[in-house]
Amino acid sequence: AISVEKKQNPYIPARLWLYQIRRCREMLQDFISHRLEFEALFKHCVGVYEREYGSITAFFRGDGVVAGVSAFSTTSKIGAGSFADAARKHGVAEIIDRWVIDSDRTIDESGIRALGKYFSAVQFVGALYLATFSGMRRAEVGRLRSDCLVLDRDDRLGEIFMLRGDTSKTVDDDSALW
Repeated sequence: AISVEKKQNPYIPARLWLYQIRRCREMLQDFISHRLEFEALFKHCVGVYEREYGSITAFFRGDGVVAGVSAFSTTSKIGAGSFADAARKHGVAEIIDRWVIDSDRTIDESGIRALGKYFSAVQFVGALYLATFSGMRRAEVGRLRSDCLVLDRDDRLGEIFMLRGDTSKTVDDDSALW
C-alpha cells in the first residue's frame, strides 16, 4: 500500500510554483511573439462573416443566439475555406493546436471556436500569471484595469513593479498595491 501524506503545506512547493510560471510564460510568449498574426487572423475571420452576413451583428439574432451557420463550415457556399486553413495561412495553427485543441482532435475538426477558446485561455493564463507573482485573489485580478501597473524607482533596489487595484481582504481599498 502507498502511504499518502495528508498534511497540507501552507505554501506552494517551489517545483510546482516554478512549473506554473514556466508554462504560463511559454503560452504568453507564444501569444506575444505572434500577436500580429493573431490580429490578422481575427480580422480575416471578421471579414469573412461580414461578407457572408453583412455584419457581425447580423450573424446573431436579437437575443444573442446564432442565426446563421459558421462561415467556415464545410457546407459554406462562400468559399471561405476552413478555419484551420486560415490559421495555417496566418502562421498560428500550431500554436492554437498546442494550447487548446484536445489531444484526440485536430484543429481541422475544431473549427473557428478554437480561436475563441485560445483567446479565453490567454486571458486566463495572463490572470494566473499575475496572481502567481502577486498573491492576489482571482476576483482581485479580475478587477484590475489597464492602468494598474505602477513603476516605482528606488535608489538601492532599482525599478519596482507593482499592481494597483481593489481589495477588501483586510480593509476596503480601491488603490491597494501588490
